[in-house]
Amino acid sequence: MLVIAHNDYTGAIPKDIAYSTQASVTADNTIILYSDNGHTVVDLVGMGSASKAEGSAAPTPDASMSVERKGGVDTNNNAADFTLLTTPTPHQSSTGSPESNNENQGSGNNAGTTPIPQGTALSGILITFSEVLPNPVGDDATGEWIELVNLGDQEVNLADWAVEDASGKHYTITQGNAIASTTIAPYGYFVLPRNATDISLNNTGTETLRLLHIDEQTIVSISYTGPVQEGSAWARNSDGSYEWTTTPTPSASNLITAPQSVDTKSQNHPVIRPDAPLDDGAQSYASSSPPKILINELLPNPIGDDTEEEWIELKNENDDEASLSGFVLSDASGASYTFTAQSDQIPPHGLLLVPRAQTKIVLNNDGDTIFLKYQGHTLTQIQYGKNQEGTSFARDDQGNYTWTTSPTPGKPNVISLPAEIEEESDEEEEPFNAQTAVASPQDNEEARDTNEQPKPIVSPKDVRKVEIKDIRSLPRNTKVATEGVVIVPSGVFGRTSMYLNGMQIYSVAVQFPDCATGDLVEVQGYVSMSGNETRITVPKTGWVKKIGKGEPPEPLLLTAATLSDEQEGSLVQVEGELIEKKSTTLWFDDDTGEVRITLKDTTGLHPEDFTAGEHYTVKGVLSETSAGYRVLPRGKDDVASQGAVQGASTQKEMSTSDVQYTRPLYYVVTALALIAIALGLGIKKWREHKGISTP
Repeated sequence: MLVIAHNDYTGAIPKDIAYSTQASVTADNTIILYSDNGHTVVDLVGMGSASKAEGSAAPTPDASMSVERKGGVDTNNNAADFTLLTTPTPHQSSTGSPESNNENQGSGNNAGTTPIPQGTALSGILITFSEVLPNPVGDDATGEWIELVNLGDQEVNLADWAVEDASGKHYTITQGNAIASTTIAPYGYFVLPRNATDISLNNTGTETLRLLHIDEQTIVSISYTGPVQEGSAWARNSDGSYEWTTTPTPSASNLITAPQSVDTKSQNHPVIRPDAPLDDGAQSYASSSPPKILINELLPNPIGDDTEEEWIELKNENDDEASLSGFVLSDASGASYTFTAQSDQIPPHGLLLVPRAQTKIVLNNDGDTIFLKYQGHTLTQIQYGKNQEGTSFARDDQGNYTWTTSPTPGKPNVISLPAEIEEESDEEEEPFNAQTAVASPQDNEEARDTNEQPKPIVSPKDVRKVEIKDIRSLPRNTKVATEGVVIVPSGVFGRTSMYLNGMQIYSVAVQFPDCATGDLVEVQGYVSMSGNETRITVPKTGWVKKIGKGEPPEPLLLTAATLSDEQEGSLVQVEGELIEKKSTTLWFDDDTGEVRITLKDTTGLHPEDFTAGEHYTVKGVLSETSAGYRVLPRGKDDVASQGAVQGASTQKEMSTSDVQYTRPLYYVVTALALIAIALGLGIKKWREHKGISTP
C-alpha cells in the first residue's frame, strides 16, 4: 500500500508521498494514476460532479469520510466500484461491498446520480435531476421549475417521492395542483413547477436539491452556485455532468448552449499526478481557458460511400492560431477521437475538416449527438435528426444549426434549406395554357442558372412573436414564434410534419415531441412554402415545445365555392357526391363545384373504401398545392357515408376507368383538330407558292 497525504497530515499511518495543494483532492474531482512519466493512464476515479470518470462518478465523501474500492473489483464504472466509509482504513485491504455502508452516503456536492444499491427495492430505478430553471425570464414565482428524467426502461410512479432544497423546504409529489400524473415514462421527463412545489430556487449563493424516495432515502442530490443569469438553466449533459445552458428545454432533451460570460461548470476538478510536483498550482480542468473552437458543419449522409465521405468541420473563432491538443470529439454512443499535440493547427478564424477515416466516429443517418470537449468540458454539443442524402448540418450567422443542401467543406457555410418536395406524383397535372401562364418573381428566381452559388438565408436576429393568422403575410425566411392547438400530430401524415390549427409545421432536422390532438404547442422557425401552402420550417431541436392542453377546434363547414387561403391549414368539413377516383385522389361534387380529397397512406384510408355515386361527409385539414386546394382526412373517423345519392345520373355512376379516359380523349380529339388545321394552312401556302388557284 502507498499512502499519499497532505503536508499537514498527522495520522498514525506514515505518508509515503506528500503534497501541498489547498484544494480538495476528492470533492467533485478526478484523481488519475499515470505510468511512463505521465504518458499512460493506469487508473482514474471521478467523484461527485467530476466531468471525467470511468462510467458514472463515485459519490463524494463528506468530511472525515473516505471513498474505497469495493473488494478490489474494477469494472470500469466508478459508481459501481467505490463506496463511502465513515472510518477510513489506510494500509488495509478494501472492505467495501455493494451492500455495506449505504447509510453513510453523504450528498456532499454530488452533481450526479447516487447509485441505488443492487438487491434493494429500488434496484434498476434510475431517476435523477435533468434540469432546473432558477431565474427565468419574467416572474420567478410562475416561471421556475425542476425537471426529473427517467434514465431507465421501466415506468416509475413518483407518488410520495419528495424534493427538498438547501433550506429544508420539502415537497411531496402528489397528483393535482399543476401535477396531472405522478408517473414518469421510460426515458421520459417530469416537470415540477414552482406553483406546485412552492420551492424557491436560489439565484445567488449555493443551492442544493435532493430527490427522496418514499422512505426518505436520498436518491440523488445536485448543487449549483450563483449568481444565475436570467433565462439560464442548470442542465444535465449526456455524460452525467451539469452545465449552465441558455436554452431551457422543459419536457424535452437538454440542449447545452453555454453562456458566453460564465464558466459552464460550478466547480474546478483538479487532477493529481503522483509523478508531478504537487503544490498550490495543481492543474485544474477548468483553470485554463481553451481557444474558442466549435463544430461548424457536419455531413452525416453524403452522396456516395458514408465511410469515405462523412466529415466533421471545426472552426477557430480566435484571432490567433489554435492548437487542438487536449480537444476530444465524441458522439452519443461514446465513440471518441482525441487530438494530440501533433494534430493539425487551425489558423485564425480558419476551418479544419476532420474526416470519418481519421476519427472513426460514425455519424448516424437517423440522428445523433456530437460533442466537442476540452479536458472534460463540453464546448459545443449539437443534436440532429434524420436527414436527406447530401445535406449537411451547418451553423448559421446567428449561431443556430440547420440543414443545408449546400455542404461547404473548408469554406464558409451557405444555408439553403432542403427542397420541400411536393407529394403529388399520383395527382393529375393541369394542362399548360400559354396564354395564362405568367412567370412570377419566384419562378424567375428558381429558373436561374443552377450553377450559381445560393445565397445564405438572412433572417432577423429577433424572433417575431405573431399569431398564426398573420404568418401568411410575412416574407419567406422570416423567423417567427407562435403557438396553437394541435389538430394533426406528427406521424399522422408522416414523420416530417404536424399541423396546428391554421398552419403546417415541417422539419427534416428534428423529431417532434409526442403530442395529441388538442395539445397546446409553442413553435419557433422560419416561414417557408410548399407548393402554394405557407408553413413553418423548424431547423433546430427544442424549437417545438408542448406547453399545455387546449380545446380541439370544431371543423369549419365549407363548400367548393368558399375554400380560400384564410382557412388554409385549418380543420374543415366538406360533403358531396363522389364523382371521380384516381389513385389516392377523390373528387366530390357539392353543387357549388368540385372538392378534391387526398388520401395519405399513413391514415389507413384507401380508395377502395369509397364508392362512386355515394354521398360523403369528410373532415380534414385544408391544404394547398400547385393544383389547388385539397382536404386531407386524418383517418377513418373523419369520413362518414350517407349512402347512394337518389336519382344519380348514369354519368356519375360510371366506373373509375370510364372517368379516367374522358379527359385524355378530349385532349386527343383537340390535338387531331389542331393537326388538321395546321395541315390545311400548309397546303394553302404550298398552292399559293406554286401559283395553283384554289377552286
